[in-house]
Amino acid sequence: MAIPVIAGAGLLELRKLGTINAFEFGIPVVIAMAITFIAALASLKLLVAMLKSLHLHYFGYYTSIAGVVAIIILLV
Repeated sequence: MAIPVIAGAGLLELRKLGTINAFEFGIPVVIAMAITFIAALASLKLLVAMLKSLHLHYFGYYTSIAGVVAIIILLV
């Protein structure tokens, strides 16, 4: 369900690329975008697999731990 939203936002941002100098954009940004895209797809695939198997308690543990870690990082 999130893929159409992400794709739409990407297309809207893609229009802005015509106004950016290619040398300012840089290879590191393109590499970061590609890695982020791959990580997002892997995360969505994992989430769909977990939802299909109905083992949502594992997802609950994961999100609880991730939330606690995020709070600790923000407080430190």
